[in-house]
Amino acid sequence: MAFDLKGRISIRDDGASKTIKRVSDSIGRAEKITSSLTRATDRLKTEQSRASANSARLKTALRGIGTSANYAGSHMR
Repeated sequence: MAFDLKGRISIRDDGASKTIKRVSDSIGRAEKITSSLTRATDRLKTEQSRASANSARLKTALRGIGTSANYAGSHMR
């Protein structure tokens, strides 16, 4: 580390420069992972909504089948 004529600090240490680069790369990877997780979460929410709608349709269909079976059973001799 050295001071220039205006009193600013300049880093001339290769070790510090490499550390800064590694930290920067790590931040970039973390941002990519966060973005990927956000997309995966959105896909899961979509699938959950779809599954919920399918479940409701299935329950309605089964209720209809049960009603038809009860009706048919009550009219058997």
